[in-house]
Amino acid sequence: MMWRVSSLIFVAAALGGPAASLSDAAIIIADFDSRSETDGDGPGPLNSNTADLGVGPISAGRSFRTYLTFDLSGEDPAADVSLDLFNIGNENNTSALPQVFSLFTTTAWDGSAAPGPGGPEIATFSITPAVGGDNQDISFNSPALTSAYNAVQAVGGLLHLGIMSSEENADARSFVFLGSREDVGIRPVLRTVGVPEPASVLLAVAGIVCFALRTRV
Repeated sequence: MMWRVSSLIFVAAALGGPAASLSDAAIIIADFDSRSETDGDGPGPLNSNTADLGVGPISAGRSFRTYLTFDLSGEDPAADVSLDLFNIGNENNTSALPQVFSLFTTTAWDGSAAPGPGGPEIATFSITPAVGGDNQDISFNSPALTSAYNAVQAVGGLLHLGIMSSEENADARSFVFLGSREDVGIRPVLRTVGVPEPASVLLAVAGIVCFALRTRV
């Protein structure tokens, strides 16, 4: 007995993915960038700023890192998570330096020294900031980011994230400025795809079986 190929494709598509609805998740409660100076002991803050969020090298031994904190209390588990940040330009870059931005988990900022990576790299984004003003938005997405989100969501805690460039020590001005929580409409945002409800999955499976039985040849 043969089954229509279309039925099998429909089954795979229906069972293979999470819920289709996409929603913004969490509330960003803190963000800042650290303009740091690299020395023998690693980056140390010269100052911090919450108006714009910078990532990338400024000049020899100086660079930006960005730190974000999201409140996940009251949020639901997620099947997929992305972190989106939106470019605001005005960097006045003098070079276009290819680099990789790394997203990592970190610790809460207490207003003094900027925290370094407190956990492993959980996502990356490759970018070459443009000479002059840049206009590239950034989006991080990975299973490790989803896992980090769900681990904090499960206890209703705060998710602390940091972003740094692979070219922090470059003698170049090649960075991006990104919108902060003060920038309405272009704030950093965690976007989640929800986990399907068990009842919805059972109804979907029942519908698929009925559809497949009706299309036998």
